Amino acid sequence: VAAPTYISTFCAEAVAGLITLDTGLPMFLHSDDVAELGAPIMAGDEIRATARFVDAFVRDGRRGTMLFQTAEMRLVNQRNAHVATVRVSAVSF
Repeated sequence: VAAPTYISTFCAEAVAGLITLDTGLPMFLHSDDVAELGAPIMAGDEIRATARFVDAFVRDGRRGTMLFQTAEMRLVNQRNAHVATVRVSAVSF
């Protein structure tokens, strides 16, 4: 059985390009990953990751404009069983 943190190996590739890094704001912070685990990943499993942009909103902070972005990645195995869902959040300010 794979360790629960193994799902993080899929995040960068699956979410790449969904969260905008070049926002015109000087600072970028990867703020949060929230994982919902499903069936365990076993040796030999073939994992398929699909990702989608979920949300973006702007707030005023002490230093000015803050842009919050969230993407979601869903992982399933070769039997189409849910393995995990990961929500990745970032803030630019």
